Amino acid sequence: MKLFSPKLEIFFCFVLCLTFSCKEPSEIGLDIHPSDDKIIIKNNSNFFSFETITIAEDSLRSDEPARLLLGSLTSDPIFPKANAHFINSLLLSSNNISLGDITNIIIDSVILQYVIDDYYGNEIQSFPNLYVSKLTTPIHKDSSYFSNYPISYNQSELFSYTNKIIKDSNSVSIIRISLDIAIGQEIINGENIGALVSNEEFLQYFYGIKVSTTDPSNLNSATDNTILYLNPDNQKSKFTIYYRDISIIDSVRSLDFDLGGDAARINLFNKKNLQQLTSSTDSCYVQSMSSFKTSIKFNDLEIIKDTLKNKVINKVSLKFFCNEDIEFEPHEKLFLVRNNLAGENVFLSDFLIEGESHFGGQNENNNFTFNITRYFSDLINESSDFTNELYLLPSGAVINSNRSIIPKSSFLLEVIYSDLK
Repeated sequence: MKLFSPKLEIFFCFVLCLTFSCKEPSEIGLDIHPSDDKIIIKNNSNFFSFETITIAEDSLRSDEPARLLLGSLTSDPIFPKANAHFINSLLLSSNNISLGDITNIIIDSVILQYVIDDYYGNEIQSFPNLYVSKLTTPIHKDSSYFSNYPISYNQSELFSYTNKIIKDSNSVSIIRISLDIAIGQEIINGENIGALVSNEEFLQYFYGIKVSTTDPSNLNSATDNTILYLNPDNQKSKFTIYYRDISIIDSVRSLDFDLGGDAARINLFNKKNLQQLTSSTDSCYVQSMSSFKTSIKFNDLEIIKDTLKNKVINKVSLKFFCNEDIEFEPHEKLFLVRNNLAGENVFLSDFLIEGESHFGGQNENNNFTFNITRYFSDLINESSDFTNELYLLPSGAVINSNRSIIPKSSFLLEVIYSDLK
């Protein structure tokens, strides 16, 4: 169930070169080294340089995630404490539910359970504390929500519930949470006003639940160092009320509610700031869960424009590597977007036109490569709405908990060009 397999504890330290393909390559700057068909430029050369700055993320759109994140990271020596919790509406498994005379119903237990796809951090058997409370305002499937969404919930019902992680007969890992039967009683009572007739009626009656592993008003109380990746769409993820009808002998029954599909759900993360990051001036940082991203600016563009005048740019690659960390694994994939004149993030044409496999960004032994040929050509040709700033982002930032530390000295831009005939 481990998110990543342990890797060798080494750094892939290397000196890479930026290359130009030409008939007679020549040295352009002190840090440019000719070869038969290419030349190399490193970051902070006299010829070309990058400005890399770590930026705290404000928020990310986080509604309808494929995974729900639950837990806290509390022992990272570099990054600040991170908490992930979520809200989830419940849906009827069928319409027109009739329970008969509800005065005869005795509730035995209420169980909330989610299938665990994976986890980040330490393996655990249960959380020291786990809180479930009812929402006091509705959330809607067709609305947009962000990771800093202000939840309205009943704080008087903020109870720590018993929970455990089990494996079923098919070795599927599940977190099972035993809730107060009062929640089940409230739902059953809804039949008196027609709340169990349809999801439209039910969602107006019972707005949903909030699940967290720490009291949101006191993040420092968190002691777990694990974030679970929960799959709400798995058929074994469900909210179940177990009950008996005392008017019928041997009438043990259950009432299931769906947590995935069309059920509204939102991942939520705590706010972090740069002052909480134990950073080095020699590195830049990227972390998921609405935490940190890196700005990359290309400087000295006039010099490179001059150099590439009357040249055909064949390929441009942005390359760098990240540090190895066994306990807090780096990202499997990073993403690169550009910042336009309005300050908005825009996909690079290399990604939109050429596709993801061509664009790159996969972690290959802690090395990353992005093909940015179209972007760079447009940039030096002064296309409208272009700036010299890119943002390095975590891929799947709302459904994973990874973080990456990138030495600034590892950045290089490889440009391959040929002379116009």
